[in-house]
Amino acid sequence: SDGIKALAMSGDTLASGPEDKTIKLWSLASRECLGTLTGHRDSVLSVAVSGDTSASGSRDDTIKLWSLTSREFLGTVTGHSASVRSLAVSGNTLASGSGDKTIKLWSLTTRACLATLAGHSDGIKALAMSGDTLASGPEDKTIKLWSLASRECLGTLTGHRDSVLSVAVSGDTSASGSRDDTIKLWSLTSREFLGTVTGHSASVRSLAVSGNTLASGSGDKTIKLWSLTTRACLATLAGHSDGIKAL
Repeated sequence: SDGIKALAMSGDTLASGPEDKTIKLWSLASRECLGTLTGHRDSVLSVAVSGDTSASGSRDDTIKLWSLTSREFLGTVTGHSASVRSLAVSGNTLASGSGDKTIKLWSLTTRACLATLAGHSDGIKALAMSGDTLASGPEDKTIKLWSLASRECLGTLTGHRDSVLSVAVSGDTSASGSRDDTIKLWSLTSREFLGTVTGHSASVRSLAVSGNTLASGSGDKTIKLWSLTTRACLATLAGHSDGIKAL
């Protein structure tokens, strides 16, 4: 009965996180709801899935873990002192970004905190992983790139005129969406600025990438598909009656 804040997919399963404190699991094949996961004391702001594990971050400052197949509750991960606004996962490593201005890395097996990454001057709105690289997008208008192996900051990408709301990575390309209505592209390895993608008339709240195609969701109620190679708009998808918060 509330708006959807986050989506994540693994195999045939889609996890959705709305503002009603629950997570719903859906079958992509049958389009049916497989179950509802409860336990958070406040709105769910982020979800991530890896293998058989679903993770959810909440305004209650915690992360909760479940089994996708059995829907069994696996435990609560604590450590942040503010809302867990973003999650990203690669293999057995879960990254969480919080309003407390830090990123934490966790083991999905032991639920232990592996590292705390600090350096942003504002809360973390978005995270994305590719190989050994983690990209973080906060409200301080920058994007930071981190090495998962060394836990060191590899560089800071600047250029947005307002808060970064979304990040995505594909191969050697990092994309960021901002409240300044634009998408900016960089090379992950060289940190070279590749260009600005314009076309939305409101904040770019969400990004998703598959191969050479980037999808962007905006407060202007549209989704746009872009070529990462040419930066050309391939299509505009319209039909929503409100802004797009998750892709």
